[in-house]
Amino acid sequence: MLGGSQQTNVIPPDAWANLDVRLLPGEDPKPFLESIRKVVNDPNVTVEPQNTEFREANYSPTSTEIYSAFKQVSAHYYPGAPVVPRLTSGYTENQRYRPLGINAYGFSPYTATSEEGSTEHGNDERIRVEEVRRGCRVLYDVVVQVAREK
Repeated sequence: MLGGSQQTNVIPPDAWANLDVRLLPGEDPKPFLESIRKVVNDPNVTVEPQNTEFREANYSPTSTEIYSAFKQVSAHYYPGAPVVPRLTSGYTENQRYRPLGINAYGFSPYTATSEEGSTEHGNDERIRVEEVRRGCRVLYDVVVQVAREK
């Protein structure tokens, strides 16, 4: 976001810009902020995070029982499909659980056509009924797989 004068023909005494930044897992925000300051390279411009929660991006390991279950169950329902960590530009609460020692993942057992994918978070967001049915079975099988390992 950019802001300055309320009038198009007035040079504002101050202007501002907000950047929505998503750090890579494990990336330290301090060097990132320093790199932005170096790019701006202007003593009259301040670069500061908007909130105090600008911290290292956390992640959950892929060597856990549940991640293994994701892979095993997915291989059954989606033969040949790789299961890999996924970065998303959206927000999830997973980052809140990890500091508490809880591994958290954004595992989704659903497939979507390109048309369905374009409706995400829209007024007519949808997936096919068979995907809802299969997705519930996949999630159930993941829970059963993890419970068997206990």
